[in-house]
Amino acid sequence: MKTAALLGLVLSITISSVAGAEKLTLACRFEGSERPGPEREKNVNQLHVDTDLPVVELRVAQTMGTSNEVYFGYRNRPAKGMTDDKILLYFLGSKMSMAAIRLGVPTSIVLDRLSGSMVWSWADETGSRAYRYRCEP
Repeated sequence: MKTAALLGLVLSITISSVAGAEKLTLACRFEGSERPGPEREKNVNQLHVDTDLPVVELRVAQTMGTSNEVYFGYRNRPAKGMTDDKILLYFLGSKMSMAAIRLGVPTSIVLDRLSGSMVWSWADETGSRAYRYRCEP
């Protein structure tokens, strides 16, 4: 009996999350980081989320569709000779959290859709980095 109830709960959560699949693209503005100086991450001005795939992309919008696109894409995919890229998206009300591994680097993005506050952070062999943005529809 308990197993059937648990299975029903899991199915209802799965069905509601599939029904809630969405695509979201927000314009973003760089607000700051702990590292001074020019870095291409500071030029990011768009966040794209597709919950169906799932995929999260941080983009320099004006480069998209050109031969020199600048974007940081997070999705599930095999990586030759490295840890496979993985992504986990979690939504709770207006908040979105993403945890990912891309090219062996652990990364997180936390977005509050009400305030527009977004923090993108990761840690690699050079140390940790964090960038703050303000994002709006």
